[in-house]
Amino acid sequence: MDNPLFYKYYDTLFATKDYAGEVAAVLEFCHKYPLQPLENILELGCGTGNHTLELAKDAGVQVTAVDNDDAMLALAAEKAAVARRINITFAAGCQTAKNTDLCVALFNVVNYLCTDEQLQQFFAGVAASLRSQGLFIFDCWNGTAALQDPPGAKSYEQQIDGQKLSCHLTTKTDFARETAILNYSLKLFAKSGKLIESDHYRIEHRLWTPARIKAALKEAGLDLLLVCIPFRFDMAASDVDWKIMFACRKS
Repeated sequence: MDNPLFYKYYDTLFATKDYAGEVAAVLEFCHKYPLQPLENILELGCGTGNHTLELAKDAGVQVTAVDNDDAMLALAAEKAAVARRINITFAAGCQTAKNTDLCVALFNVVNYLCTDEQLQQFFAGVAASLRSQGLFIFDCWNGTAALQDPPGAKSYEQQIDGQKLSCHLTTKTDFARETAILNYSLKLFAKSGKLIESDHYRIEHRLWTPARIKAALKEAGLDLLLVCIPFRFDMAASDVDWKIMFACRKS
């Protein structure tokens, strides 16, 4: 496995993320629409499966979790096996489900799509996966805000079984290409302070503007319901909000 530290400690790096609360907010929003009961959920970009496990807590729901990173999928499948979530199907690649009630793409999945063609194909695939009146919910960086106020650098440390994990994140924004390159520099130290292992991981994000996303959704046949603060469906987002969430429905 390439980038062993990033994968091994992915959940540690994002330990403060409220996966359970985020899924609860999404499902509560869905209850306002005639989708009861939710029987089939498609999750795109499942990562290590933290949202997946929450989506599959109801044994009556079938969850299809998709990711194009085999290492992430393996970690997610291992968690599901330990939790005995037999109502989850894992798949590599793109959309695979049909007649889906709800499709989600959480934790900035859309920003990993770096070309207009990829974005349009992604939304078209979502539309093909959803049944009539099915919902599509996703969060992302707001390109309008991120280009005006680019992300910076940050460093933090985590204590793990007597060892110390150090993470330094730097970000380089390309205004012409409307992209941001995130570079994670990870170092694992022994209790004595000796360096055990180091690792680097690079992520490229496209800083999609809300206007471009709305146009792509419309072209895919997905009706926009609202743009809000992530997981706060009662709070409309603005151009200065760095992170935003879209809720859509198939006609």
